[in-house]
Amino acid sequence: LPGSNGTYLQQPLAFLPDTSALAQTPSRRLDKSDKLEVCREFQRGACSREECRYAHPPRHVSIDSSDGMVTVCMDFMKGRCQREMCRYFHPPSHLQGRVRAAQQQSVPSFGEPFKKQTALEVPLVMPAAGAATALQSFNQPLGLQ
Repeated sequence: LPGSNGTYLQQPLAFLPDTSALAQTPSRRLDKSDKLEVCREFQRGACSREECRYAHPPRHVSIDSSDGMVTVCMDFMKGRCQREMCRYFHPPSHLQGRVRAAQQQSVPSFGEPFKKQTALEVPLVMPAAGAATALQSFNQPLGLQ
């Protein structure tokens, strides 16, 4: 588009995501927002707390032996798990708040996730008399006549 001062304004092609903030975001695997620590007393069969702050998973749910954690069923958290013997942990209501809080903290809060590209001004160069025909044939496919 012709500008007011003899330059052409090039319109942005698209809105591009600002990826600089993504480089600082921990990966989904590392934040463990979908995991809960398993109660060690429960594993020994000795936990007597009514609302224990640790997970008490049923036998069919696997416990990660490297960190003593269980993966929470996110379908269950959304009220959508239909599996009869789900391999993920279905936390009781008193632990669901902890899972939601951990997820809130792990979600990156970008100030501006998408930066609007501004128009660029490109100086208009007037060709010499002999080059006008060549420039005209070059500009036609671009729609810059």
